[in-house]
Amino acid sequence: MTVGTRSERKTGLDAASAGFFGAESLLDWIEAIHRDADGSEVLTSFAQSLSGALDGAFVAISPFADYPRSLGGRHLTSAHEPRFEEVYFRLAPEGLPWLDLVTREVGRLIYVGDHFDEEAIRATRFYDEYMEPQGFLPVEVVGSYHEHGPDVAGMTWAVYGVRPFTEAEIEFCRRIDRHLAIAARRAAQLRQLRGSLDAYRHLGDRSPVGIVHLDSLGRTGWMNAAMRLILGLGDGLLLKDRVLTAERPSERGLFNTAVRALVERKPETRALGLARSPERRPLGVLTLPRPGATPLHPSETIGTLVVFDPELPKVPVEQLLPDLYGLSPGEAALAIAIASGATTAQFAKQTGRSVETVRSQLKAVFRKLGVKRQADVALVVSASGALFPFPEEESGS
Repeated sequence: MTVGTRSERKTGLDAASAGFFGAESLLDWIEAIHRDADGSEVLTSFAQSLSGALDGAFVAISPFADYPRSLGGRHLTSAHEPRFEEVYFRLAPEGLPWLDLVTREVGRLIYVGDHFDEEAIRATRFYDEYMEPQGFLPVEVVGSYHEHGPDVAGMTWAVYGVRPFTEAEIEFCRRIDRHLAIAARRAAQLRQLRGSLDAYRHLGDRSPVGIVHLDSLGRTGWMNAAMRLILGLGDGLLLKDRVLTAERPSERGLFNTAVRALVERKPETRALGLARSPERRPLGVLTLPRPGATPLHPSETIGTLVVFDPELPKVPVEQLLPDLYGLSPGEAALAIAIASGATTAQFAKQTGRSVETVRSQLKAVFRKLGVKRQADVALVVSASGALFPFPEEESGS
């Protein structure tokens, strides 16, 4: 048997095939592809459904989440999964004569029947070493290859048919191909966003200030470790039913006004202080409106509250100055003493060193910090306080 021409295959389009691959069915398939672009179950279900619709065709789709590391992988029709990936990579490209054609025609669905007849397909090593031993005898192939790049997830898929494809089936695959490529790109963007979000949240949890996101209803969303600790103290700022409020009634009006300005998308940044119990210094609160477009969903972040608590524990500055500026432990201790108002003579007496040794160390501190005066040393050390990381929470806490 040989593969029919395009004009011949039009006559093979029966009512059942036209119904299955009609416009309404096409929309259902497209919706399924985009429902969860980064999930494996959607593509597996798609591959298996398409296989059944094409009388048991073998369908392989690269998983968007892992491409190009694992071609095919989990997204195969179950009857032909064993060893596919292993054999495919071992034989490509010499064992698949149409693979070079597909990769040269990037982004275009290739109907292999336009270039290779049934005899050529069955003469391939892929057919001989993989398909035939399983009793699978394909006579046609359609597929495409979409390149993988730094910002775009590649995608490749192939359908091996046990009978000639109808015109409706080929056109269906062509339309689906575009949406598979779009879904692959969306999956890449989602992975990048999730990676950026994870990095942001990790950094946020190491911040010495409290950070909390507010949605368009003024409710709290994500918050970092420092913010959770501040709220856990229940002093100055309270949280109930995802709504923040100042603890003292006299300060609630001002705080609520600042939050309302975020919700109403007013562009200004506002700062205020919230008193606490006598033994604690006040909290500092800064409102940061989110720039950009109007949120499309009430739960979307509308702005951020940054809360400064001078009582929060921080990593000692002497542990940071050597990493930040290359100071030795002795030089870091001197820089901190100078920033605290001590003189070189006082530091020498406190540490049991000679004044000449301390002055020599001070010259080294000047050189490494790029300053010329002791007042500038104090400024650099004070500015470094903004980099003090919040101690990491112990695992299991």
